Amino acid sequence: MTRKSFSTPKVDKDKPITFDVDGHELKVKRTIPGMKMIGIMAVLDGERLVNEDGSGTAGTLRQFFNDVFFDEESREKGFKVLYDEENIIPFPTLIEIAQWIVSEMMENPTKSDESSSSTSTPTGDDSSENTSQEDAT
Repeated sequence: MTRKSFSTPKVDKDKPITFDVDGHELKVKRTIPGMKMIGIMAVLDGERLVNEDGSGTAGTLRQFFNDVFFDEESREKGFKVLYDEENIIPFPTLIEIAQWIVSEMMENPTKSDESSSSTSTPTGDDSSENTSQEDAT
């Protein structure tokens, strides 16, 4: 009889992933259970869903944001920003936000925000990279 043992990464649950939406800092968990990720992964892959409770793709996206905010205060602030009638976040941007959160969670759920923000923030100046590549050839 074959047996396999799995271990899971240790996640620092006290350190959220942070990001800004129109100047509002929002905080989400470093990771959520993999089974909760399945639905959002399908949505981000363009699948149309009908969940057991009868909700579809929109319900899955709404549930993802409900699950992912760091704590109750973050959830309230996040939904206030996402549902803001004065500063409307269009659906494609909402999907982009969800994709970014998922990619951060999948990349390394135990990394610090410092490494996350340094790789996620575009500088707009990649001339030094191009110069060093040209010099190398």
